[in-house]
Amino acid sequence: MSIADSRLYGHPYRRSEVVKRLALDMDWRLPTQTEKDAFAAHRRLSKVGDAIIAAADPNQESWILIERDWFGFPDPPRFAFFVYRSDGRTICEADLDDPSPIWHLPDGVPFELSKEN
Repeated sequence: MSIADSRLYGHPYRRSEVVKRLALDMDWRLPTQTEKDAFAAHRRLSKVGDAIIAAADPNQESWILIERDWFGFPDPPRFAFFVYRSDGRTICEADLDDPSPIWHLPDGVPFELSKEN
């Protein structure tokens, strides 16, 4: 697992915010239909990836894991990870080669992780 793109959006502290969240033991869930519809209608998120595959709601935050159909050089990494505050403002975001190995992704997530995870 790695943060594939060291250039995170916004302020430099956001990289440390991503690293903190990658280290958390998190139980993810499948997104609701309402969340899938909001993703499809979102002017930015729908351009970043192809499908929202998991969501989590720790501590007044919304976590979103997005998978891309096309990934690998020269395309961006396979996953995009976003964290929003309850008011909708972005806390941090990153492109990931793989989800954190300590995250617990839900059954039914539409991909197979590599054997290393």
